[in-house]
Amino acid sequence: MEKLGVVWRSWVSYGEVGCRMEKLGVVWRSWVSYGEVGCRMEKLGVVWRSWVSYGEVGCRMEKLDVVWRSWVSYGEVGCRMEKLGVVWRSWVSYGEVGCRMEELGVVWRSWVSYGGVGCRMEELGVVWRSWVSYGGVGCRMEELGVVWRSWVSYGGVGCRMEELGVVWRSWVSYREVGCPIEKLG
Repeated sequence: MEKLGVVWRSWVSYGEVGCRMEKLGVVWRSWVSYGEVGCRMEKLGVVWRSWVSYGEVGCRMEKLDVVWRSWVSYGEVGCRMEKLGVVWRSWVSYGEVGCRMEELGVVWRSWVSYGGVGCRMEELGVVWRSWVSYGGVGCRMEELGVVWRSWVSYGGVGCRMEELGVVWRSWVSYREVGCPIEKLG
C-alpha cells in the first residue's frame, strides 16, 4: 500500500503466514505447526510464543525476562517464573488455583475454565490470560497495552494489536491471501 508508506508481504509455506509492516516498524510472523502459534513483535522488543500440546500452554516474554510455562494435566496447573527464581506447582478441583507469595509481593492466581488458563502477577503489573477455543490462542498483556489474539480457522491466522490501532487478519482460500488494516482503511 504505497499511499500509506507500508510494505506488506504475506507468504504461506508449510502452514506459515508472515507480514511485515515497515511503517509501524514491526515484523510480524505467525506460524502454525503441531498446534503451535507464534508471533514476534520487534517494535515492542517482545518475543511471544504460545503452544498447545497435551493440554500445555506456554508463553515467553523476553522484555520482562520471565519464562512462564503453564500446563494442565489431571487437574494440575503449574508455573515457573525464572526471573523470580521460583518454581510454583499446585493443583486443585473446580479448575481454580490461587497462591499468594507475600515475601515476593506477588499475588498469583490461575484458573482453568473451558480451555482458559490465566495468571495475574501484580508485582510485574501484568495480567496474562491465555485461552484455547476452536483453534484460538490469546494473550492480554496490560503492561504493554496490547491485546493479542490469534486464531486459526479454515487456514486463517489473525492478530489484533490494540496499541497500534491495527486489526490484522490473514486468510488463505484458493490461492488468496489478504490482510485488511481497519484503522488505516
